[in-house]
Amino acid sequence: MNTFVSEVKNIDVKLHVPRSHSHRKYQLVELSNGLRTFLINDRSSDLFSAAMIVGSGSANDPDESLGLAHLCEHMLFLGTRTYPIPNHLNQIVSSAGGFTNAYTTMEHTCYHFELSSFAKSTDETVFIIDQVLDIFSSFFKCPLFKEKYIKGEINAVEEEHRGNTEDMNRIIFHALRLLASPNHAFHRFGTGNKDTLSALGTKTLQRYLRAYFQRFYTTRKMVLVLKGPQSINHLKKLLVAHFSDLVITSLDHWRGSNSSFVSDHDIYFSPQLYGYSDTPLFLPTTKAIFLKVPKDTLLRLCYPSKHIFDTAGIGRLKSLICNLIGDESMNTVCDYLKRKKGWATDIMVFCQNTFMNDDVLVVDIGLTPLGLKNLPQVIDTLHYFVNYTVVRANIFDLEKVASDLLDLEETLFLQRNVEACFVDEICDYGEKIEKGDLALPDIVRGYGDLLEDGSRLKTVQQLRKAFIECFTEENVRIIVAHKDLTPLNHFKINMEDYEIATDSYYQYEFVKITESTPMTFINLDLDLGLELPTISSNLKELVENSRKKGNSNDPDDNDDVGFVRGMRAKENHPCLVWFDEAAEIWQIDPDGEDQESIYITVTFHLREIEKSPENIVGIELVAEIVGEELRYKLYHYELLGHTWGFFVNVTGEPSILVSVSGPKSSSVTLLQIILDQLRMRIGCKEKIAYQQFKRARVNTRKRIEETQSATGLRKVFSAAYLIIEKDLITPNQKLEALELYDTDSLTTLSEQLLRLKPFTQLLFEGDIDDEERTKIIDAVSLGKNQVASYNVLAKQSHASSYFLPDGRNLMFSLQGGTDDTANTVFYYLQLGPRNDLEVYAWGRLFEHYLSHTALNELRTKRRLAYMAFTGMKFFRQSFGIHITIPSGEFDCHRLADEIEGYLWRLEQNLNQLTEERFKSEILEPFIQALDQNANHINTPSGLFLTLQPVQGSGDKPETAEFMAHWSRVDQIINGTYRFGGTVCEEPVNKNFLQNLSLETFLQYVRTFISVKSPQRSCLIVANAAGTQLYEACKSQFATIIHRQLREGDVNITHTKVTSLLEACRDQEGFTDLPVLLKEYIKESKQNSKLVKLAFKRFATSIVRGATSKISARPIARFDTHPISNKTEFTNYKDIQNLCYVGKRICWHDKILSLESIAQG
Repeated sequence: MNTFVSEVKNIDVKLHVPRSHSHRKYQLVELSNGLRTFLINDRSSDLFSAAMIVGSGSANDPDESLGLAHLCEHMLFLGTRTYPIPNHLNQIVSSAGGFTNAYTTMEHTCYHFELSSFAKSTDETVFIIDQVLDIFSSFFKCPLFKEKYIKGEINAVEEEHRGNTEDMNRIIFHALRLLASPNHAFHRFGTGNKDTLSALGTKTLQRYLRAYFQRFYTTRKMVLVLKGPQSINHLKKLLVAHFSDLVITSLDHWRGSNSSFVSDHDIYFSPQLYGYSDTPLFLPTTKAIFLKVPKDTLLRLCYPSKHIFDTAGIGRLKSLICNLIGDESMNTVCDYLKRKKGWATDIMVFCQNTFMNDDVLVVDIGLTPLGLKNLPQVIDTLHYFVNYTVVRANIFDLEKVASDLLDLEETLFLQRNVEACFVDEICDYGEKIEKGDLALPDIVRGYGDLLEDGSRLKTVQQLRKAFIECFTEENVRIIVAHKDLTPLNHFKINMEDYEIATDSYYQYEFVKITESTPMTFINLDLDLGLELPTISSNLKELVENSRKKGNSNDPDDNDDVGFVRGMRAKENHPCLVWFDEAAEIWQIDPDGEDQESIYITVTFHLREIEKSPENIVGIELVAEIVGEELRYKLYHYELLGHTWGFFVNVTGEPSILVSVSGPKSSSVTLLQIILDQLRMRIGCKEKIAYQQFKRARVNTRKRIEETQSATGLRKVFSAAYLIIEKDLITPNQKLEALELYDTDSLTTLSEQLLRLKPFTQLLFEGDIDDEERTKIIDAVSLGKNQVASYNVLAKQSHASSYFLPDGRNLMFSLQGGTDDTANTVFYYLQLGPRNDLEVYAWGRLFEHYLSHTALNELRTKRRLAYMAFTGMKFFRQSFGIHITIPSGEFDCHRLADEIEGYLWRLEQNLNQLTEERFKSEILEPFIQALDQNANHINTPSGLFLTLQPVQGSGDKPETAEFMAHWSRVDQIINGTYRFGGTVCEEPVNKNFLQNLSLETFLQYVRTFISVKSPQRSCLIVANAAGTQLYEACKSQFATIIHRQLREGDVNITHTKVTSLLEACRDQEGFTDLPVLLKEYIKESKQNSKLVKLAFKRFATSIVRGATSKISARPIARFDTHPISNKTEFTNYKDIQNLCYVGKRICWHDKILSLESIAQG
């Protein structure tokens, strides 16, 4: 006991925590080896989560091996001295129903996992948590860095980077790097790719990895976070048992000389960190960058703020600035740009950390075509708002607004829900502790207090000073992303002074503007009528009432708190309150729990509206228009913690769904406001204003085109829904209908909606009293005489699905767009109708087994791709299992064959099992994992889970409570009423599983999975990569050839190498490149001996390298196995013609089901 006490030093901190955390206990400790650890006892969940944050990231990469920190992160999973099996941690954790992951930023590398505390260990002599922590801790003690795995992980990093090139956020973030000072650490490429990591060779790279680990993976730069239902004392014992033997190192982190290598310790890391604090983030002459990207038009305004925020409470000052500019209520700058002028589709204001304390205030503005034409005025409007509306405002008026916003922020913190993902939460805590720029009491809260004297007036003075210094034309840096470079024409610059460059990592063209004087903008009329945000008196009253409840700063004072999320709590199913031919009403009884939040979702099924592209689009326009009108009214409710959204046509049939969640004190009011606005818009006899209609059309078109131009995973999933779900309206049909839609069409539809008799489905849950219940039910009534006639009901039925034919392997081939960077295969095995709960239970069991073997087999061993996704896939009436792989290395046919090889090998391994091993290694761990709250989803299991609102407060929430609510809504809308499942899946029949034998399990495998099965039904959606992958690989290849030739003393530019590649007749293998190179060198009259030497060293490798780096082509299979006989299609309707249609559920049958439920 004395040894235990001596190894752990408590660091007592009084934390600020929200009410939802009041049942938790926290303790910050430090081990004798210097490892700081944040312990969290959370008795509301059985999940155990752990995260190790290392205070080193890509900023410490050596120049000659950019991406080394990222590669090191990957390599730690591939074996340690005590656990040499690659991906052993992932196999153990995933078999227990949990997950593992890691990420690398500029300053940190974070490793984390999560699993149920009740999961069964594969080693019966130890508990699962001890087993997993022992493997996890070995990452930081004795990683192997085996050379044979390095090349495969470089490919994985390359795949990850290619995925990043499709992400608009990462594209813009990289542009910010291009703007940064060349000598600043932030300027460097951090992810790494095949080119940056292949330059040294695997043997040398192995040395670099070991040296990097020895230098930076030291306890003084590491923070561990452990969270679980275990007591603080138990968590301390786990900490000591597994992490007390981590070794302290004393290597110098800041090396100042670039000497030649003598030992691993002489590797020169992080040259730009030396003297970093003297390097400005941006040079004064660097003003703007214009990108050519096939994405939405975006304007990003960046205001470096390191030199401005040097006072106490800087976090809250930044928050105030963001809230003042980003406020979307009436007559604000956002309202002016979006609604009044129609220049912007969306505006986001946030603080972006680049590196260490170099923060940048960012204003992101999605531009409409009209906004692009007025781009300089958009920028000037923002500066006008700051300099005239904010800075020149009466100091007491500004203090009043600031106080209201600060009160809202504090109330939102107090009412903060439990985080949607625990690992994200604990990683955030760990990073804050390691970085050390936030006081320890504020780790959970995320922001510090204001000035020490507590004067808000003084805070406003500091706020005004910050606005004046920050938002100037001298300080701003501009990023413009558009499909071409024409936005340059809006600025007074001489284009002859600039060249179009191509970024070597993201492959987009750009022009960087460097001038010694500020860019010149067009002046505006200074009478814009902009106002400071105002918060309604009703909302202020709600805020004040909430704050009166006080702040639960001390968890020790709340031992008797009744509301916890219920470790292994009994499933609380909805109760049918009322039903008839017009409505069904469901409620969840809170069982006396004093819940902070309530959840309300109402769906209006527009049964009398014909399902046509015109009506489907029209309903979307109605929701878009009503939602836009509400955005400005409800903005401050969102700041208070409310979420709301309009969802349309949720089953492919005409419908409107409204969902509201948030504090119970105001959620019912919020629902009433939303539905009153919907009624007003439908009942309005006047035509809608053309500009408002035009904005709705623009936003609707944007959504449809995003679906139409989807890439990768989203594209193959969408194609699968289009094939299997009957009568879905395609994006092309929607666009054609939208082209013909006008204000008269919308008026006609509104008149129909006013007269119709919808079928209403309502689910509400939370601590709702009788008065509030009555208000909710009254609010959802869209009109009188809602009972539809029997003739109308008889014609109505739920949409159905296609079922794949037995014994067929159908392959639907797609050609990716130019920005598709991977060959993606969706391999789907149909299992049966959704109401076959026994097959579903078996399918979940088999998919669980897939999930903890697929990554190691398909990525580590076969090296097919960076990620392999497995999961259940649900359609309206059917379900199955899928394996989905995006790969830049192999073509789609090869990927499909390798999936079948994996399934064949899996079947052979299963045939070797004994009954005892089957139960102990597969069945029992899965049954135990079923009790674990699902907190991590690889891919969405069904279309309903992917739905996002057409208008609302943002994406739908992802908290466990809301997702449980959403799953119940799914069952109600589908009319299946099988409650108890998670993430919109069916409940699992445990009784069936507990009696499942190995022979029965294998019989299902032979029927549904085996490549040789005559009954197997398989759909393969194959999306071939577009030209961007080819161009990226070719550019990368040109860089490698250029470097090799330069190392051989051949005088040639990178541009010339690229032009020679373009001149090759063989654009796939470049087999004629050596001939062209020889001609060039001869024409340039270079030394003939060098020419011979260069070709002796490089000509053969050039051709061989092209084969492996440029084209994704079939290569010999890894092993011999059966391959299915696939029938390939390019028209999805040809596949549908081979399928049969499931039985529709008519409304009459639905009423019978409700009667059966009501009767007990």
